[in-house]
Amino acid sequence: MNDQMMNKFQHELDSEKVDNAIKLQDKLKLMIQKCHDARPGAVDTRGRKLYSALRKKALQMRQDLITQREAAGMSSDAAGIVEAAFPIPPNV
Repeated sequence: MNDQMMNKFQHELDSEKVDNAIKLQDKLKLMIQKCHDARPGAVDTRGRKLYSALRKKALQMRQDLITQREAAGMSSDAAGIVEAAFPIPPNV
């Protein structure tokens, strides 16, 4: 009985990790889109600051996603897969 409870708990925990990774992935997609949207306006100091702040946030979110995917056991090369799937626009 105790093994069944632990297996059920582990399954729920693994499922939650995957769900969290998927949610973070969706948020990252939105942040990358915000970077693309802000890039044309990065022609003055204010625009560059906004773009840089969004880009920094996107980079952090991508790193968080890599960590989350690794924790969920979703990939042996989480960094390579996530970086290829979610390219961050270059600095301006």
